[in-house]
Parts: sequence; C-alpha cells; structure tokens
Amino acid sequence: MNYTNEINAYKKFCDIYFNKFYSCHSKPLTKKNYLRLFQIINLFQLIHNYNWNKNNYLSRLAELCLSSLYNLLIAIPSNNDLFIASCTRQFDEELLEIVYSQYCDNEISNNIEKLLNLNYRSLWENGIQSSQQYKKLSSTKKGDVIIREKEKLDAINDLFKKDSDKLHFKYQPLNASKYLEQIVTKGIEFNKTQLSQHIVLYHRFCIDLLPIIINLDIKNMTTSDHLNYINLIKSLKLL
Repeated sequence: MNYTNEINAYKKFCDIYFNKFYSCHSKPLTKKNYLRLFQIINLFQLIHNYNWNKNNYLSRLAELCLSSLYNLLIAIPSNNDLFIASCTRQFDEELLEIVYSQYCDNEISNNIEKLLNLNYRSLWENGIQSSQQYKKLSSTKKGDVIIREKEKLDAINDLFKKDSDKLHFKYQPLNASKYLEQIVTKGIEFNKTQLSQHIVLYHRFCIDLLPIIINLDIKNMTTSDHLNYINLIKSLKLL
C-alpha cells in the first residue's frame, strides 16, 4: 500500500463530499494517526488473504473488520460521535471475536454463526479471559523486560465497554434542524481526542500483538503480500 497516496485520496474524498462539515476544516486526525489507521487497514487486507491459519474463519472475520474500518472512514468526517462509536464498537467486538476464535478451541470457535452471536460475558469473561493463552500473556518476558501484551488486549476490551455505553441515547434539548446544523458546522458531537486515543490503542494491539495471536508468518504469504507486509513494517518508522 502507498500510504501517502491512500491518505491523500481519502482527504480529497472528504473535501468533495463533506466540505461543509466542521471536521474538514479542523483536521480531525494528525498525520501520524491517519498513517496508523491506514496501516491497520493494510494489515487486515493481508490477513484477509492469508490462508495458512488453522482458523477457517479468519479471512471472514478480517473482512468484517475491514468493513468496520471503511465505515469508520465515513464516520470521521460526519462529526458525529454516535456514528463513530457504532463503528468503533463493531470493530472492538470483531477484534475480540478473532482472539476468541484463536484462544478458545471449542464448538463456538468452530462455528462462525455462533461466534458472531456471542454475548459479552461468553465472549470475554467466560471465553478469552478464561483461556490459557490469555493467562500466558501477563507473564511474557523478553530478557528482563515484561512485554505488556495483556494490557494491549485488555485495552480493546475496555474500548468495547466504553463504546457500548456511548451508544445509549442522549437527549438533546435543541430542535432537530438546529442540532443537525451544529453537528455539521461546529462539530458539537465530535471528540477529536477520544478518536485519536482509539486509533493509538487499535494500532498497538493490531500491529504488535494480533500477528502473534493469529500466527501470521511472512514466509507463508504470497510474493505480493510478502512485499506489502515488509512495506508495512518499514512504514512504522514514520510514526
């Protein structure tokens, strides 16, 4: 992926279709966070093509993640935190579903319909959090340094809970047209800091830990994906 071209094309898209929205004039993301977001997208494109994992549903789950990320790209210039939260919550859940499918070898992990319909307690508390693989994360060491893998996964669970809470209806005292006008022109429902924090936490998990969880092996990639992954790793130096 050519990240500069992709980011510039996205910004041009926003300028054309969201040129009256507050976010197009207020730089909703820094250059580094745009780069982080497209690096995550690139990673899931590679995972979608990866055929060497024992998980038969990994490609499908990666496809769902990509859909949520593309919807997030639409949500960001809309200035609406509720729209953004619906996309991030979906992405949170899909990330946890990938982890469950890798960590919990049971009837559910081998049935995508059941997996996608798990409630929170079954997905996290009785699933991921109870697995042996999760328990091993907290004690992983490299030399004398503790690798904070568990914290990166816990952060996704925390985002899932927060985004779920945000989707609860909030009453707005303004009349409908006035409220919509303020969303568009003043960004009253847009939290730039919160969005940036989400992207940083997603990036830490997806780039640092997810390839380990799914046993992503560059040697088993196609030649084009191999080169794309190397380009992705090299681009991390720009952050």
